[in-house]
Amino acid sequence: MELTIQRHCVAQQENGLSPLQQQLLDEAQRVRIVSAPTGAGKTYAFQKALLQGSRILFIVPTRRLAQNIAASIVDDLSKQPGWSPTLATRKVAIWSSDQTIKLREQGVEHIRGLRIRQIDQLDPRKGGESEMIVAVPEVVSQLLHRTYLDAGQSGFSVFDVLDAFDHIVFDEFHTIEARGFGLAGLFAKLVSVTTESGSVGYGRAKVSLLSATPLNIHPTLLALGVADTQIAQLHEVLAEQGRALHGDVQLSLHTLPSMPALVQQYLTVIQEEVAKQHQVVLIYNALADLRRDLPALMQLFKSVDIPPRQVLVINSIDDSANHHHASAGYYSGREQDPDQFAILIATASVEMGVTFRAANLMLMEPGFAPMNFLQRYGRAARKGKDGKVAVRLDQTLTERHPWLRALQTWVSERQGTLASIEALSQVLSQEAQQQFQSDPTNTPTAYFGALPQQAVYTSGLYWQLLMRHASSHSHRKAHLRTH
Repeated sequence: MELTIQRHCVAQQENGLSPLQQQLLDEAQRVRIVSAPTGAGKTYAFQKALLQGSRILFIVPTRRLAQNIAASIVDDLSKQPGWSPTLATRKVAIWSSDQTIKLREQGVEHIRGLRIRQIDQLDPRKGGESEMIVAVPEVVSQLLHRTYLDAGQSGFSVFDVLDAFDHIVFDEFHTIEARGFGLAGLFAKLVSVTTESGSVGYGRAKVSLLSATPLNIHPTLLALGVADTQIAQLHEVLAEQGRALHGDVQLSLHTLPSMPALVQQYLTVIQEEVAKQHQVVLIYNALADLRRDLPALMQLFKSVDIPPRQVLVINSIDDSANHHHASAGYYSGREQDPDQFAILIATASVEMGVTFRAANLMLMEPGFAPMNFLQRYGRAARKGKDGKVAVRLDQTLTERHPWLRALQTWVSERQGTLASIEALSQVLSQEAQQQFQSDPTNTPTAYFGALPQQAVYTSGLYWQLLMRHASSHSHRKAHLRTH
């Protein structure tokens, strides 16, 4: 079964930005919930803000995503007039456990203190310059809840963070779990309240939550007391002309017993794509299946003259190591550059944080939820390129997941025709949409789920711990208690 998802674009203004990208820079409301398809350039908008002198804290869910975003921004900045690689590197910092290890290897002992000084240097009253810090949420929380108050830095608190940055961004916010919503809830609440002086919000930061497969977090923010008048729900509108996100993509569904069986069917196409210096991407649901199939996959690739050294295996377990060249010949490890490989074989970890080099052919298992499917699908055939996405299904998967049966029916009824990306998003999200039909605040966004009430409780616990922290004293504690 197959159909073609039509080429789609976003409108482009004279300055090169799409309407949504411009809104991200100009929107006056302090909390922004942002929905835009994969490849729409949500990150690029904040790179533009950096060039205009803004200071950005960009929070991402994984170390690999932090690494890749920072590398991409440094590379892009280095090509700007008046920018050098040295200047670009100085403007972009990474806060992650990987970076912590590197700093320790360089002899830095007080890493928390270093990061607090980095924030302090952003203070415009001290002549701070534009800068972007790309961080994982755990590191930001550790700074706010640090066990030991370093000398000279005991006064550092969440209010300093809100003063230091123009934008605080949560990328891929659909990955936020209820138990981890406290940090986002804290920032959103404090930038939207009416303060004791009568102004709106502490500091100057605006908080943006970005996703291509958004959760409906608006009710959660309202339950936390975030003012509805300070919440903007922003959506990228697709257009027939403008900057292309994806070309025509042939989407096909195959009922087969294994991924090697799917690869066998596409072996000639794989060989042709590699010969064109394009990447081919395989995405598994389960790491155990990937590892079981690797010997068979290596043999298939060898049969069309693709050696194992051109294969990179990406998953959360292997990514915990540095450079690694296995005895079977393929590579793994988070320090590897995916651009240097012809074949990427990955698990769900590839849904975020891996940049593909002209990957116009993707063979994938569907994932366990509609948002997994769409995130995977959206990684292929970017920038207006045409491509193919082949999905392996089996009876176990379709019996377990009603949304897969709905997808099969939808594709079968439209066999050989053209369909829009909006139509695909709607069929994938229709199960989740049933939750929101009676919600008067619902918008045309195709939501892929919602946060449970637990997110409100855990945000409250996060707030309580912060009030009790040694850095929250005097007026800081009073502000937190008031709100």
